[in-house]
Amino acid sequence: MTANIVFPNVTAYEVTKFDVRLGEPFAVNLSPDAVGTARWFADRDQSLNIVVKDGGASADITATASGSCEIQIQVAGAVVLTLFADVFNPAEATTLGASIGAPEPK
Repeated sequence: MTANIVFPNVTAYEVTKFDVRLGEPFAVNLSPDAVGTARWFADRDQSLNIVVKDGGASADITATASGSCEIQIQVAGAVVLTLFADVFNPAEATTLGASIGAPEPK
C-alpha cells in the first residue's frame, strides 16, 4: 500500500515521511490495492486533525500544532503503512543564529 499526499498546489506520490507547515490543510489518498477497509490510528495526536473518508481510502488532514506524529494505517488488524509527519511553525524559525563582524576595507 502507498500513500499520496495532496496539498492545494502540490501532489507527492508514494510518501512515508513528510514535513508540513502549521495550519496547512492537505489530503492523503491511499493506493487502491488495499484489501478491506483501512483504519487510521494516530494515538490522539494533537499535531494533526484527521477526518477519514471514503471508507478509509483517504483522509482530509489539517496541521493543528507543532510536533511530530506517526499515523498507522491498518487493514484487518495488521499495520500495512506508517506515515511520519513533522509539523513546523515558520514563525518559530526567525533566525539561524549567524552573526557577521564589522566590514573591513580591502
